[in-house]
Order: sequence, then C-alpha cells, then structure tokens
Amino acid sequence: MHKYIWLGIFPLAALVALWASPAKPSAAQERQAAPAEIQAGKGFAVIELFTSQGCSSCPPADALMGKLAMAHDAQVLPIAFHVDYWNRLGWKDPFSNASYSQRQRDYASLFHLDGVYTPQAIVNGKRQMVGSDAALLASAVADAKATAPTASINIASIEQQADSIHIQYNITGAYSDATLQAVLVQEQVETQIKAGENKGLSLTNYHIARDLKEVPATATGQLYLQIPSTATNAVFKIVLLVQQADGKIVGMAQKQLL
Repeated sequence: MHKYIWLGIFPLAALVALWASPAKPSAAQERQAAPAEIQAGKGFAVIELFTSQGCSSCPPADALMGKLAMAHDAQVLPIAFHVDYWNRLGWKDPFSNASYSQRQRDYASLFHLDGVYTPQAIVNGKRQMVGSDAALLASAVADAKATAPTASINIASIEQQADSIHIQYNITGAYSDATLQAVLVQEQVETQIKAGENKGLSLTNYHIARDLKEVPATATGQLYLQIPSTATNAVFKIVLLVQQADGKIVGMAQKQLL
C-alpha cells in the first residue's frame, strides 16, 4: 500500500490477502455474460478502487477487482478510478484523471483520513479498506448486498454516437439532496508498463472509469458521457449512481453497451 499525504508519497506495509488472478475472457464473452442491471429491491455493492499503473502495490488489488468483475454478479460492481498523483514518478497512467484523484480526496475528508493512498477500495461510499484485502472487502460486500437500496434508477434510453453517449434516466425513492453520477466503464485493457515502479510488467486493468459526470438527482434527467479517442474497439458499460452528501451510494443501475 502506498500512502499520499498531500506533500508526498510514502510506502507502507501492504496487506497481501488476495484472490487468484482471473482468466481473461474475450470481448464477445464479456458482452454475453454481463447482466443488464441489478434486480429491483436487492442490495448492491459498488466497489470503487483507487489505483494507479505507477504503484507497485496496486497490481494485486487490480487482480482482485478483475476476479470480481469476471464473476458477473449483477449485485457487485467494481469500478477502477485511476488517480493522477503517481504520474510524476516515471509512468503516466493512460487512464488517470485529476477528477478521480479529487473524488478520492473528497472521500478522505468524509472518512476523516490523514490523506489518500493506493490501492484503496471504498464500498458504497460507506466503508474503506486497502484494495487488496480480500477478507475485509468480502465482509463489506456481503453487508452491502444485504442492505436494500433506498433509491431506484431506470435507464430510460441510451443513444451512442461516435464520441459521446446520451443517457436519459428516471429516479424514484429517496434522492433529495443527492447527486446522480454517470460513469463510462471500459471492461478490460492490458498495458505494457515501460517506466516507473512497475516497469517491465504487463498489467491488466478491469472496469476502468473513462468518464464521470455528476448532476443533481432529479426525478427525470439526461446527460452525456464522452468516449475517449484512445478507446478503440473498447467494450463499455454505463453505470448510474445516486450518492448522498455524506458519500453513501443508495441507488445503482448499469447497462452493457453492445
């Protein structure tokens, strides 16, 4: 685990509990196996992994997220947010985004942490842990799946264009003073790392956030997500989240793009 306390990055002891690395299915298998959206009334676990290709402690957490992604459990949704504060140490993560680093800092404030670190996993905005700690993560996921959502999201329509995706949605339930967040998630990418702490490795990342938009939660709404120009022949899914001001995610929907 690496910790970043505003002024720099310091290595800490990493927890090594992790599940075996998953097999890599084809893109066609991904599209066929992935569920459209969670069953109404059932709990869900949104796992946000804050990670970086420049962090030597992150590959075990990335592999654990891959195993969860390949399980195709509609109630469990891992999303990898690649932070940018590792980029100054030799390798610029092609999936990193300053807004994802800010999202992690916002969580750090909500959790009263001294700073941010990688790999960090956050489940439904309620519990945080080292991203490679399989035991703690399994416990948090089980608790989340046992808790019924208080908001329900219906993805009314998705219109995909060459460089953007137009989404229309409806929200019911408890969503006052909350935000609606849309995430464009790329299923799987393999990258040859040519510098930094992971130099020489071939890393596979799963469920990578490629765009994130946030608007006030309303009964009906629409928004656009941008498709990165570098995402050639990529397999995507759309994720919508209802998140309260205290960070708790109380509603989730996902839809595969075919």
